[in-house]
Amino acid sequence: MRSIVALLSLMAVGTFSLSSASAADSPKTILAKVGKTFTISLKSNPSTGFGWVTDFNKNYLTVVKSSCTYPSSSSSCPSGAMNAGACGMVAGQGCTQQFIFRAKKAGRTTLTLNYKRSWETNSIQTNTYDVRIK
Repeated sequence: MRSIVALLSLMAVGTFSLSSASAADSPKTILAKVGKTFTISLKSNPSTGFGWVTDFNKNYLTVVKSSCTYPSSSSSCPSGAMNAGACGMVAGQGCTQQFIFRAKKAGRTTLTLNYKRSWETNSIQTNTYDVRIK
């Protein structure tokens, strides 16, 4: 079994990005600092109804921004944008779904992202992150 653990620290720069599209990469450990942000970027295809849904303890984290960036466009669109064509989306084209989180208070929490359709109960992929905030 191949397991990759990414240990990321915010001590020097204050922000970082974490990219993953594989369940084999989970769980990951994120070291965050109170008041600082971190980004998780995951491949997504909203044209099929699928998208990443967050599940986390709101006492420790808050979502600052959620968006999708399409390959044919350098701009990003807010998740659920009604006019995706104006955002550079082509029918059937996937995007990189990005979530920017801010750490609110010191402690340890679990951040889970489920790849699913909003009208379905089960996800087809789950990424879990162990977030340690100082």
